[in-house]
Amino acid sequence: MMSGLLLLLSPVVVFLVRKPLRLIPNLFRILVGKWSFVGYEKIQHSDSYNMPRLKPSVLTPVDAVGRNGLDEDTRQRLNLLYVRNYTIYNDLNILYKGFRNLGRKVFPF
Repeated sequence: MMSGLLLLLSPVVVFLVRKPLRLIPNLFRILVGKWSFVGYEKIQHSDSYNMPRLKPSVLTPVDAVGRNGLDEDTRQRLNLLYVRNYTIYNDLNILYKGFRNLGRKVFPF
């Protein structure tokens, strides 16, 4: 529902997103259910943590704190905290703080 609303508002939203040309395809993939707004940060050695499998996502818990200077260990801890303490409020918070990154290129797992 939210992706549909953002698609309708895309003429305005494109001015708020860093890479607007990728925004529309990302929102469309979310709308059809291939991706989600929020999920895990992709980390190379994350298989050993036995976390539930999620769809590829545009935003991650790292977007809520900023990407600068975070090593792989810290990003993995943020993923674990996201899984353990999941609430819809956390997703909305990540969406709010990472809104400008909705146009980023996503690499599926």
